Amino acid sequence: MDLFVGLAGFRGKIERYRFDLLEFAVTPTLPKSKVLRGFREAKPRVVFSLRTAPSVLEGGSDAEDNVERTIRSADALAARFIVLPSGPRFTPTTRNRTRLVESAKRLAAEGRHVAWEPRGVWEEAELASWSEEAGVTVVRDLTRDDHVGGEVAYTRLLPFGTGTRLTQNGLEKLVERLEPLQEAFVIVASEGAVQARTRLREWLGAEDAEA
Repeated sequence: MDLFVGLAGFRGKIERYRFDLLEFAVTPTLPKSKVLRGFREAKPRVVFSLRTAPSVLEGGSDAEDNVERTIRSADALAARFIVLPSGPRFTPTTRNRTRLVESAKRLAAEGRHVAWEPRGVWEEAELASWSEEAGVTVVRDLTRDDHVGGEVAYTRLLPFGTGTRLTQNGLEKLVERLEPLQEAFVIVASEGAVQARTRLREWLGAEDAEA
């Protein structure tokens, strides 16, 4: 399988970034397109992704600006994924389903996929149905939750409770859920990213794609 492991943001020089995947949050402080193109040129083997503000799906006043900034930045980075997060207020309504479908259609492009990262309480059947209609990948923490549909996973590994480091048990569960897939994109939001990347590559037999 193709495995890409990385972080949500980084500090320091891009040349020193040593993971396969790098996710940027789309905010007013996101670097300009020229700088992002420089990142792309400096790290041609890194997979880049962008995470929009929840307002894109929730209809906030800054939604349009965020979408436009996202598209410009995705073009500059040749981003592989755009992640659409939604908060607990984004509930299973017809209006919200339409927003997801329309937002995904607008942000998708050749070579670029859209992922949806829901928060709150959702039934498995709802996630499967909505993601299939919108053509998006559902983002979940696969150390805790099952993968929803498709042969590609985009997962965010979050700190558990008061702990901040991934556990052996969590990584083993993750491997079980990733093994049947063709591609996996793993954002490590807790401590131990280097160790997690090493173990996942060993257990999944993935080739080293370090940039």
